[in-house]
Amino acid sequence: MIERWYPRILHVGAVLPRPREPWFVGVPGMNEVVRHLQSDLAVNFNAPVARLERTTAGWGALDDGAVLLGEGAREASRPRRVESGAWTINATPDWSHANLELEAGAAESQLRALVGEAVGTTLASPGKAHRW
Repeated sequence: MIERWYPRILHVGAVLPRPREPWFVGVPGMNEVVRHLQSDLAVNFNAPVARLERTTAGWGALDDGAVLLGEGAREASRPRRVESGAWTINATPDWSHANLELEAGAAESQLRALVGEAVGTTLASPGKAHRW
């Protein structure tokens, strides 16, 4: 369900050293951890979660906004992923908040253009947008 991952990190055009401690990723995809843990819970997918709050009944996910980190990872660098040329790109919190109601295709197109601009090339192949 999860495996260790030592990613190469690209930050503002520079490749950072691999982390000493492993990161952990869900396999075969990040949703696998949630899929496993939610088997006996009522879960709403594709809904934004702004924060978690502890209550007397446990933890609650509050959906009054989305919080995402600005980062990217080549999918094939993660365990059990095949080389397909795919990347996972997370928008910054400000971009996510400002564009929360965009349709998936429009969000993907805008993010693809922003990534292409950042790396100095046109990314012609469309991808899939996923809102956590």
